[in-house]
Amino acid sequence: MIIPYEALPAETLTALLEAFVVQEGADQFDTDYTLLEKVDQVRQQLQNKQVYIVFDPLTETCNVVTSDEAKELLREERTDL
Repeated sequence: MIIPYEALPAETLTALLEAFVVQEGADQFDTDYTLLEKVDQVRQQLQNKQVYIVFDPLTETCNVVTSDEAKELLREERTDL
């Protein structure tokens, strides 16, 4: 299920994006950007619809996925109906 980022309180969205950036791990040696700058980059990607926030009811977790991954999830949800 896609969660509109605008529906989340600002503090919740920031915490979710910080957790996402930290979990990515691939950028842990990237010192060109601060955590805040990386979070702002992901926030911009949300605004540009390049990434989406999804909620998995089975695991009760949220994650950030690319638009292609979000489309695939939507297709899977429709076939499960």
